[in-house]
Amino acid sequence: VLELEFAYLNQPELLNLVIDQLKQQKKVVANVNSIGLVGYGPKLSKGQKALLEELTSKLKSAGIEVPMTKDLIKSAAKNKDSVPELLEMAVANGELKKIANEFFLHCDTVDEIKKNLHEGLSTGEGMTMSDIRTRLDTSRKYSIPICEYLDRTGFTVRNGDFRTLGVESGDQLLPVETDCE
Repeated sequence: VLELEFAYLNQPELLNLVIDQLKQQKKVVANVNSIGLVGYGPKLSKGQKALLEELTSKLKSAGIEVPMTKDLIKSAAKNKDSVPELLEMAVANGELKKIANEFFLHCDTVDEIKKNLHEGLSTGEGMTMSDIRTRLDTSRKYSIPICEYLDRTGFTVRNGDFRTLGVESGDQLLPVETDCE
């Protein structure tokens, strides 16, 4: 996104270097989708900040089999109406990935899934949904939306009943590039 807005500079490497320096100096917050000054952005109440931290922590510790949005809303002691917006904010901040409509995973979990599947798919033979479900040690409830997400993002490519590594899989790069900042 930023490269498109600053295409006239014709030096994306320089732009990325400047942004990385500003991030290290803690002057900006940046992820794949956005960049902003530290301390600016949506103002959250103390309760909303605590809930955001609780949500990301809960999703991180849950691994793959996370509670769905409706369950997170039910479990929130306060600010229940804020849960969907806070989840979307965590996605924008690069902490969570939106896998499906009601299904969010912590980006560390997505990275682990990618590493795990990269190992299984690197033979080039491909894997069926059953193989992937077994490898991830989870149910279809979670493995199907995860595979659909990985297909959408280009990490995997579905060909009939098999999935193989896609262009964005980091196939040439080991270890697999991560989504986390």
